[in-house]
Amino acid sequence: MKQRERILLIVAGSVLGVLVLGLLARSLFVLPWREAQDKRRAAQATLASLRQEQSGLAKSVGAFAAWRDRTFADDANSAMLAADAQIKELAHQAGLAQAELNLSSFSEKPINKERELACTISSRRPVGLAKLVNFLFLLSRQGQLRTVSNLSIRPQDDSNSVNFSLRYATLVLADKPPLSIPARKAAASQTVAIDLAEVSQGTYAAIEGRNMFLPYVPLVHREPPPPQEPPAAAPSGDAADQMVVAGLPSTPNGPEVHIADAAGSAVKVLKVGERLPVGEIVAVDYREIPMPGKPTISSYSRVILRNGASYYAVELGQKLSERRVIQPSDMPPSLRFILEGQ
Repeated sequence: MKQRERILLIVAGSVLGVLVLGLLARSLFVLPWREAQDKRRAAQATLASLRQEQSGLAKSVGAFAAWRDRTFADDANSAMLAADAQIKELAHQAGLAQAELNLSSFSEKPINKERELACTISSRRPVGLAKLVNFLFLLSRQGQLRTVSNLSIRPQDDSNSVNFSLRYATLVLADKPPLSIPARKAAASQTVAIDLAEVSQGTYAAIEGRNMFLPYVPLVHREPPPPQEPPAAAPSGDAADQMVVAGLPSTPNGPEVHIADAAGSAVKVLKVGERLPVGEIVAVDYREIPMPGKPTISSYSRVILRNGASYYAVELGQKLSERRVIQPSDMPPSLRFILEGQ
């Protein structure tokens, strides 16, 4: 065998040996390790599912216990006796005597897996409306599972006394599940004592306060009274405070000064040379200048008045009482020339 063939044979044998050793190591170490990892992950998933199921079960047990504590008892007979005693106690707190109250026997009716216990409460004779309102309010403030329905109220002639009847129902839960349920809280099924003199009854008080059982009186529609004329404004002692510069138009015959009263209902047209209560009209200035006291607003016209040796300016839209003193040097040259020639 030549040297070259011997080398090829050694290399091929070495490669084949490595492959055999890799397969052997995979079957002895890698595959068992992977199987162990898969089993560990499956066990963790199962454990998480059990924990979630246990948490949900604990919540269900807690909810069942909370609802169970709001019932009168775990069995129907005990619940009937407890509900009967509470109704009579609340009626006494509301001022209803036993002779005024008629309480029928409880009837039992299955609702799904639970049992409903119901009775009818009615009045034997007319009772005060305030007593009935107090009784309904006290029933609503108790924590037990109960409903009040089919309320019927029949007022008497004096409207302060009524006959009533209603349906009272409570619930008894099904037999508890085969789990560890917390013990019943005795205080949850007891009657809550309420001082009617200190507690606001809210909307219940409106039943009595509005006296809704009075005989119906139809609404009489009356014609609305005729509108009255607003009283005339008393004339002010200062005429300048009642007169407004309503317009300063420029016409072919010269500028005009329109004076209106404070309400704008009467307008008087004057010309240069005529007099106003605060002075004589000597000119109309049409320059654009800032409004006095409001530099961000422009004023485009004003009337110039003269009273003795003093000159005044009243901006368009101002009252005569808002006039301000000006100097002849503050006016344009054309107006100064006119004023100097007068």
